[in-house]
Amino acid sequence: MKDNNQPKQPQKKPGFLQVLGSVLAAIFGVQSAKNRERDFTQGNFKDYIAVYVVIVVFIVIGMITLVRMVLSQTGAY
Repeated sequence: MKDNNQPKQPQKKPGFLQVLGSVLAAIFGVQSAKNRERDFTQGNFKDYIAVYVVIVVFIVIGMITLVRMVLSQTGAY
């Protein structure tokens, strides 16, 4: 039988790699319920927003670069 009077252990804040993994999983729509719950209870939303913005900027720059490379190979750019 568990003693409910014991104090809960302090929750550990997710590290950078956990935040990065959670953001990537959320972008691709494969975030687990356990990780999502951890993110909402232990994480700081500013960390997730900052990582998300950086990832989106890299994706946009990557897509622009890819399109320019393809267009230059076809002679259309």
